[in-house]
Amino acid sequence: MILGEIIGKTSTTEFKFKISRDAKKYQYVKIKAENNFVLAQIIEIEMNSDETIASCIILGCKEDTLKPLRFPLNPGTKVEEADEPFINSSLGLEEQKGAFLGTLEYTNLKVNVDLNKLLTKHIAIIAKSGSGKSYTASCLIEEILDRNIPLVIIDPHAEYTSLKKPNTKEKEKLKELGLEPKDYSRQVQEYTPDITINPDATQLKLSISNMSSSTLLHLLPAKLSNMQTGLLYSSLQNLDKINFDDIIISLDTEETHVKYTLMNLIEQIKKLNIFSESPTPLQEIVQPGKCSIMNLKGIPPEISEVVVYKLVSDLFEARKFGDIPPFFLVLEEAQNFAPERSFGEAKSSSVLRKVLAEGRKFGLGVALISQRPSRLDKSCISQCSTQIILKVTNPNDLRSITASVEGITSETEKEIKNLPIGTALLVGVVSQPLFINVRPRKSEHGGQAIDIVGKQAKDSDLQDKDGSQDLLPVIKQKTSLKDLELSSKKEIKEKEIVLVPCLFVQLQKEANILNILINLNDNKIIIDLEHAVGVSLPAGMLLSESQLKILKPALQLKRFTPAELFNKSRLQFSEIYDAVKNLTEKGLLVKENNIFSLNKQLQIFSDIEKYLCNIKPDYAKIKYDRKLEAKFKKEDLVRLFSQFFQIVSSRECFLEYFRVIYKESKETG
Repeated sequence: MILGEIIGKTSTTEFKFKISRDAKKYQYVKIKAENNFVLAQIIEIEMNSDETIASCIILGCKEDTLKPLRFPLNPGTKVEEADEPFINSSLGLEEQKGAFLGTLEYTNLKVNVDLNKLLTKHIAIIAKSGSGKSYTASCLIEEILDRNIPLVIIDPHAEYTSLKKPNTKEKEKLKELGLEPKDYSRQVQEYTPDITINPDATQLKLSISNMSSSTLLHLLPAKLSNMQTGLLYSSLQNLDKINFDDIIISLDTEETHVKYTLMNLIEQIKKLNIFSESPTPLQEIVQPGKCSIMNLKGIPPEISEVVVYKLVSDLFEARKFGDIPPFFLVLEEAQNFAPERSFGEAKSSSVLRKVLAEGRKFGLGVALISQRPSRLDKSCISQCSTQIILKVTNPNDLRSITASVEGITSETEKEIKNLPIGTALLVGVVSQPLFINVRPRKSEHGGQAIDIVGKQAKDSDLQDKDGSQDLLPVIKQKTSLKDLELSSKKEIKEKEIVLVPCLFVQLQKEANILNILINLNDNKIIIDLEHAVGVSLPAGMLLSESQLKILKPALQLKRFTPAELFNKSRLQFSEIYDAVKNLTEKGLLVKENNIFSLNKQLQIFSDIEKYLCNIKPDYAKIKYDRKLEAKFKKEDLVRLFSQFFQIVSSRECFLEYFRVIYKESKETG
């Protein structure tokens, strides 16, 4: 279809044409030039009283590939709408085995890019906050996981844990593109330095065995004087391997006041509790088909920097020696781990500069994700051969992009400021910069901002006139009430959303942190979140010191004779006899012949691992019909459990519960 004809002055890179038919901004056009066609793109449309003019940039002349023009186009030449096969072949979008990132703007053409080129030459994904950088990164991660390439993600805000869940909300959009919702739970493993903050993750421990003197020096939270440095090296020379306690003892033998500052710094590193002689195996973290997420949510920045420095250093060394397979590293909030030097030096800066400069030689690719490219180390971002740029408006960030990305013109810079959410500029891995509409995710998106105000609920089950809505710490059900209705084979007579007052407690048992949820309405430890049912706890059970000395070993033994309890407790036999007699009279111990055992309520403390809650409460704007009353006090329950365990933390919250009554049936939920 003819769209118009070229007018005015032309060059080998741009031209204008007068529009005679409908044309749109970003539309691709083609122009006959000698024996070939030229591919161009409309970048602006201007209208005055009597004509409409389109400004175009020339992408190239189609031969085997797109080649630059050697002569300007002639004024008066017809401009045609470019057909999809011509666009496809000209831009090299026919890579059938490539990674599907989205569709070309204003076309239905799929943009499939060469994943090998993408992963081996580093990527930068840049956008202002809320413009879709994590969403776009997740689409790329899905493509990588589908090909069983090992992944390691540094995730400061727990945005990527949602890879474990399918994106059922955009099922129809996915279907239009030949895709389906998918969860990657079998491939994703979370790690964290602190499982008290992120209890769903596996404890990450970093190796102290391979730590060198220079590494230890780098990790210290203060810059040392020459005298302090010399003293530390002197202490380390006397040790076969680095051990924080041994270093402190060695320093303590020195007769100088300088040692006290050093001892304090070593103590600080020790208290981070992230180093171990039995570290998380690197071969466990990097495996074909596995995505290891380093969940740093809630971890202080100074500790996060240390974790990234040591982990990336160890992974890089292991890769160089072939101890782990080639893998791809995704670094979210990259400006915090490798800041531009004028903004300070992070502990992790040096190793990231090294990996970005040398990693590709060893099969280690990196994706830098940042909302502030002007604050990201220039030497790091310059190593990225491919850029995916979404909306950016900060002038400093725009200047940084223009300076570091080839092919960005002043016109393109203007477009970047006005990009709609979900549209990205792809540069580097393709022959020409492309504006693409990022495809829907197959997994659920986890990077949304918390809705403080609360949006208008659309589901009919959230629109009751009498319902309330509050921002509360809550454990939500995995499915909505609407989904429950749709999947039900029975007709529902009544339904309501009930909030059950609860106490979420983190206990320490030996070296393990355990999470439990207690119903404050009925004093039960919840074992079934969906139905809010549990096992009754003993009410008002306060024990004397001597009784506790008996019960703690009794919890371990479960069944015992007084003699066995004597051997375990190391108390006087008379004390044991009196305490056992007293506990039996109270019904806390049960006697059968000469064998004692715990009553059913005490067995809860013995078998506490059976009652764990694997979901943490989080603040959410939630609609509900009824809120139950808390009849039991937090303080009493904390006091009860503190008799047997160390309490790490406790917080009141609510459990979302769907009370459903079916016609001609009993109540269920």
